[in-house]
Amino acid sequence: MTSWRALACTARGTALLWTCRYEEAEALLGEATRDAHAAGHGLALVRALGLRAVCALLSGRHELARILCDEALEAASSLGLGRHFVSVSACVGRVVLLLDEGRIDEADRILTGAEATLAASPRTRSEPHIRALCHFTRSRLERTRHNTDAARAAREAGERAAAQCGSPRVLTDLFARAGGGHTVVPPAAPRPQDLSLRERRVLRALCGPLTLREIASELYVSHNTVKTQVRAIFRKLDAHDRSEAVARARECGVL
Repeated sequence: MTSWRALACTARGTALLWTCRYEEAEALLGEATRDAHAAGHGLALVRALGLRAVCALLSGRHELARILCDEALEAASSLGLGRHFVSVSACVGRVVLLLDEGRIDEADRILTGAEATLAASPRTRSEPHIRALCHFTRSRLERTRHNTDAARAAREAGERAAAQCGSPRVLTDLFARAGGGHTVVPPAAPRPQDLSLRERRVLRALCGPLTLREIASELYVSHNTVKTQVRAIFRKLDAHDRSEAVARARECGVL
């Protein structure tokens, strides 16, 4: 049961990650990590840790990403999964951190290994986000080396992979890492992760007929708390009233 729960939480957390819902993704992937540990499920453990590292990177928490990459790659090495598809996320996360530190040769070595693992994996076609992540990271590395043609080729490969993604919003972050220029994914503003879990809960209530005071009663919080959260929702969604906030939330995938 614990093993199945680890797999289910990983799948749900991955879907949330690729739609920029980082806070929720981290919570589910954290559950997956604990369940995978308890069940001794190495594949699920390495995958969940690696995806948590990517989640931390994309949300700007680089120190946490470093810790999670270390845990994922250490687990992959001890379990003989260093060349398995599940290790690729952690490898790419480590590469991004190394590039931030200017350790280009070491980053290139790890990224080349991740690319080889992807090329050899039968799951490559079913994971376009991972391929896009890998390509964009290669583009960034080549730009660092001033290899303009190689950077452009990697970026174009990333764009092709992005075009196959059902939920491409997170790729705006990846394009930013690969550098400016034309992209196939327009920047989304606001992004879903800008809303906290409590604000999301209030936002869902705004879809119905309840007044703010009634929403407060339903959620067991004060009226002033709900008013503060509604103001935050309006600001983050660039909305001026309740109906506009709901419409904007639906447009950008929050609801």
